[in-house]
Amino acid sequence: MPSLRSIPRLPLLAAAVCAAVMLVLQGVNYALVSSHLERQARLGVRNQLLNAAPSLDTLLEQRALQMLDAARTVSVQPGFIAAATHGDASVLQPALSQLSERLGSDTVALTDGNGLPLSNASTTTAQLLKAMQSTTPLPRDQDDEPVRHMVLVDWHLYQLIAVPVASTGSPRWLICAQPVTQTTLAQWRKTAGGETALLVRQPSGTWHLMLSTFTPPEGGLPDSTWAEINPAKRSARRTGGLSAASVWLQPRIQDADFDARFTLLTEGDPGNVNQAQAGVLALAPASAAPDSRDALLGLLLPLSLVGTGLVAIAAFLITRPTITMVRRLTAWANSQQNGQSKSPPKSRGLGEVSELSRSLEALQKATREREAEIMHLAYRDTLTGLPNREKFRNELRKVVAKAIEANAPCSILVMDLDRFKHVNDVLGHGFGDRLLRMVAQRLRDEVLDGSMPLARLGGDEFAVLLKRADTPAAKKVAKHILHALERPLQLDDHTIDLAAGIGIASCPAHSTDADELLSRAEIAMYAAKQQQSGIVIFQPTLDAGSQASLSLLSELRRAVDESQLRLFLQPKVDLRTGQVIGAEALVRWQHPQRGMVPPTQFIPFAEQTGFIRKLSMWMVEHTARAWRDLYQQGLEIKISVNLSTRDLLDQDLPGKLEHIIRQYGVHPGALVLEITESATMDDPDRALHTLANLHRLGLRLSIDDFGTGYSSLAYLKRLPVDELKIDKSFVMKMESDLDDAKIVRSTIDLAHNLGLSVVAEGIENEQTWKLLAGLKCDEAQGYFIARPMPAEQFFDWVKGWQTPQTENVRLSTDFAKMI
Repeated sequence: MPSLRSIPRLPLLAAAVCAAVMLVLQGVNYALVSSHLERQARLGVRNQLLNAAPSLDTLLEQRALQMLDAARTVSVQPGFIAAATHGDASVLQPALSQLSERLGSDTVALTDGNGLPLSNASTTTAQLLKAMQSTTPLPRDQDDEPVRHMVLVDWHLYQLIAVPVASTGSPRWLICAQPVTQTTLAQWRKTAGGETALLVRQPSGTWHLMLSTFTPPEGGLPDSTWAEINPAKRSARRTGGLSAASVWLQPRIQDADFDARFTLLTEGDPGNVNQAQAGVLALAPASAAPDSRDALLGLLLPLSLVGTGLVAIAAFLITRPTITMVRRLTAWANSQQNGQSKSPPKSRGLGEVSELSRSLEALQKATREREAEIMHLAYRDTLTGLPNREKFRNELRKVVAKAIEANAPCSILVMDLDRFKHVNDVLGHGFGDRLLRMVAQRLRDEVLDGSMPLARLGGDEFAVLLKRADTPAAKKVAKHILHALERPLQLDDHTIDLAAGIGIASCPAHSTDADELLSRAEIAMYAAKQQQSGIVIFQPTLDAGSQASLSLLSELRRAVDESQLRLFLQPKVDLRTGQVIGAEALVRWQHPQRGMVPPTQFIPFAEQTGFIRKLSMWMVEHTARAWRDLYQQGLEIKISVNLSTRDLLDQDLPGKLEHIIRQYGVHPGALVLEITESATMDDPDRALHTLANLHRLGLRLSIDDFGTGYSSLAYLKRLPVDELKIDKSFVMKMESDLDDAKIVRSTIDLAHNLGLSVVAEGIENEQTWKLLAGLKCDEAQGYFIARPMPAEQFFDWVKGWQTPQTENVRLSTDFAKMI
């Protein structure tokens, strides 16, 4: 027999939940049925009590008709009429006695129109007549209609009729009355179907139980039992000549609740609490439902328990196989996490669990395939099929560990192709990819064997792992690689000449750590490319330079974040008017330890590392802010900002600049972007696209250092530029070097013919000023005008600027002829 722990808990839980749900449903069902029985029983009691009033009316009507028939029989006799007219007691008394015996009541009398007795009347009769007159006096106009009343005398209720007696004189009434007794209530109880009672209230008093068909508790019922009776609020109705008012009550008698209907029987104003009142009460137990409810519970409880048990067993039996299979599948899934490869358990049948088992099996198969693909992608270069950087690093770690253990050397070569970027840009990336595959194939076929793994680290960078090879042996392999690349590659009718820079690092000579060894080989490779020496073996001095570069990059990032950079402006002057019309924005680095760092020490480094983009955005934003400040002071000028090659290759550059000029409210024409000829030549089409987008924004474009690059005029005229800036190498000595002066003159003429304005940079004396002005140069910039100054000092400088007076400046003959 299985232990309780071996039984799956979920089937037990399912059985318990189903059983609980069944019990709740059965409980709700019992409550609803019980409530319905309760309502039906209550409704039956109410209907029974409603029917009790008509039965009381019928009973009282029968009694009234009996008295009426007897009284009329007497009242129409001629002798009685004559005696009533003349007050003959000898005739009246026998007739009244006979009527009293017939009715079984001694309450019989003959009265005048005021209700005063004309015959001998008992004390009870006299009190009855007096009470009648005080509440409902006899009518003044006597007719043939009898009068009916319910009259209360000394806590006793009487049913009274008054029959008119024919008379030639004053009105005469024959009065008959019968009391409401225990017998009356008992008779009414037979037809009412419940208990009955008579309640009486004296003037300014409370209601008291006078007669009842039930036995009151010892000590009687408290007066508060009938406190709900308020005749003033009852609705009157006419029933068989009785003025009645009814109200529903819910008295509690002997710890039992009753439904009761009270009917007021006495005459008079129902709301007059100073008047004696009497009424009858029909009662029934508030509900007969408990017996029915108990019977129902006795029937439903066994059925509910049996049904609940069956449902719980069914739930357990249905869910147990499913849960057992789920547990097996869970155990299988856990085993997969531990690297086991067995197939998932199979489930019989066509249910969802079987489908889950098949899905997991398919998932396992797909996962294995994806894992294999991921492993391939993770460790293989998809372009060449060679091991990638990660695979090479793993192999390098293994080889270094074995080399250290065997006390043997090993080396690595890291190679980067020369001029590959140019080939890629000119002939396309597809051509470049095929060229990389051809290079890898040539190296494997002509230089390397199976003991020298070749890997592609990324881009046009390759690595070779040389087991048991020291530095001289590695250098020999590197020479073979360079020799193999000396022969041009033929691809699609193109002859490609390639070279490479190769860096060498050996273990244990240069490092015993695999990652550090790879890093040092790359450092040596970068040195080989910079020195164009083909092969460089790692030296500690190379690493020091690399560490310094990393330190400089870190400090440069911190300089931007900590506001160590300063914006300087160098004025530009219109040579025709002598007015300051612009400035060039320059950056200076206020280093906390080194002091003011000149741009030549960090701008080239920023261009090499790509940090120049962030630096350019810093320049543009601070230039825009400076322009806004000057504009708000009433000075509207144009300010130039230099862009690098990397900036032009950023397709998001126009959007970034548009955001900045909108943020600071800069007029687009007030911002001039200076670019070098070489910057546009690295990727001409891409640069042209970026420049066109910048031009569409309304920004002015300027070719900086014109004359030092290698751009063709055919390409230059395609650029959407607005001005040329002549390099200072031609301007600084043009007042003494006739060739420089001719170059400047030709450049000015060329620019004007192309519709461009010209800026001369590097003016340092008044002779150069006069010569440039004579050559119709548009703007000038240089130390003769002003050195670069902090942006916050620029406005004050402009206010103090005075145009140089060069009328008396003499130029040599050859230069004077030029103007």
